Formats: sequence, structure tokens, C-alpha cells
Amino acid sequence: MAGANRIQETETVTGEPVRTGLVLNGGISKRDLKSIGKEIKNVENDKGQWQMRPQEIEVLIDFFSFMPQDITVAPGATVTWVNRDDVQHAVASTDKTFKSKVLCTDDKFSFKFNEPGAYEYHCSIHPKMRGKVIVQ
Repeated sequence: MAGANRIQETETVTGEPVRTGLVLNGGISKRDLKSIGKEIKNVENDKGQWQMRPQEIEVLIDFFSFMPQDITVAPGATVTWVNRDDVQHAVASTDKTFKSKVLCTDDKFSFKFNEPGAYEYHCSIHPKMRGKVIVQ
């Protein structure tokens, strides 16, 4: 790809390395971004450079709640729920788009959100536990 540098590595606030994908020099249209890949977290323009990185969000289940409770992601993002509670939980969307098995402590469940929309979910064992994923 013309005007593109190779994958770069940066650090998160926790000091862990993150691969950020291509860094494109110069302008690029939204149509070009879609052709490059749909798993784009965000596009940041920093003095003419564009950075793209896949979006992977973690929602913790602890103290009988989802943290964060409501999240907004881009299409193609993967959300992973991790049970940090001492009791079992199960994640299920209200519209039955996704449903986890029963999650014991430290178990994980992931779902990739390809379609825009609002996805309300709850714990099917503890229905008062609720959250929402907004894909836009």
C-alpha cells in the first residue's frame, strides 16, 4: 500500500504493548478505510498520520454488576465478558442475538458485533444485572 508504514507498537496506560496496524501517511477516505478492514477501533489524525487498531473491549462481571455497564463500539468489535465474581453468571442479549454458557469465576465469553444497533443484555441467572452495547 503506497504511503503506508508497517505495523507499529505502542504502549497502553498499563505499559502493555499494543500493535496498532498500519500508519498511513497523507489523507484517506472513509471508503478506503472500509476496504482496508472492518475491525477498526478508531481513526486518529495526528499531524497527517492515521492509526487503525482492532477494537477488543473487556466487560468485567463483579459484585453482581457489569463494568462498564454501557459501552459504545465500532462495527466489527469484539466484546469479552469476564466473570470475576465468586458466583456463576450467564450473559444473554434481550433479543437473543447472543447467549453465553454459565460462566464460573474467571470464565470468559466473547461476541463479535458486526451490525450497528443497540444490544441490551442481562445476566440470565440474576436478571437485575443489565448492560448495553451500542454499535455505531
